[in-house]
Amino acid sequence: VLSLQCAVWYAQNGRFFQWTYKGNGFYFTNPSPIKMLFGFDSGLFIYSPICLLFLPGLIFVFRQSRFKFYVSVFFILFIVYLFSSYWAYNYYDSFGMRPFVDFFAVFAIGLAFLLQEARNRVFKFILYSLFLVCTTMSMIYTYQAQTGILPMTGMNYAKFKYIFLKTQKKYQGCLGGCRDLKPYSLRNASSFFSCTNNFSDTSKYPKGYFEY
Repeated sequence: VLSLQCAVWYAQNGRFFQWTYKGNGFYFTNPSPIKMLFGFDSGLFIYSPICLLFLPGLIFVFRQSRFKFYVSVFFILFIVYLFSSYWAYNYYDSFGMRPFVDFFAVFAIGLAFLLQEARNRVFKFILYSLFLVCTTMSMIYTYQAQTGILPMTGMNYAKFKYIFLKTQKKYQGCLGGCRDLKPYSLRNASSFFSCTNNFSDTSKYPKGYFEY
């Protein structure tokens, strides 16, 4: 199973190993953790707000075991530093911060500690209310992304504010995107420029233009 990708590369270009992200790299001395976590362009806590509830959970982790607390904090800080050091900290064309998907289980540990310590009725009400709000917001964001209301990249505060929790059809494609043009346009808008060329007059092109 592990050799399949290498076999495909070898069949294509004669190499068993291919660096598919050539030219991409990390800026380890200039990370962007604030933008990656709180930025409106795919920010983790903006589009996955329930992950914020992990932070109060660390208080209860600290009460149970300082070793677990320090290990958890170090691990979270490390992956945040590593991911935010990538040259494209928003990882482009994706809904939310996709490199954290494999680590949502770590955030769930903090949530588990919160639920375990939620004995007071008032605390439970507040906690479950926050769960409901965060989950609902994430579902609306997902719907917006799937319907073209929320672009996968290029977001900022002004755009986010304009479409915040908007689900009406009139907002689809309001911030631009591939739905503006045929054949992806939902509104069947006519092109502002068109040109037809059947290449019947070859004198307009240099000699050898049509030779392959």
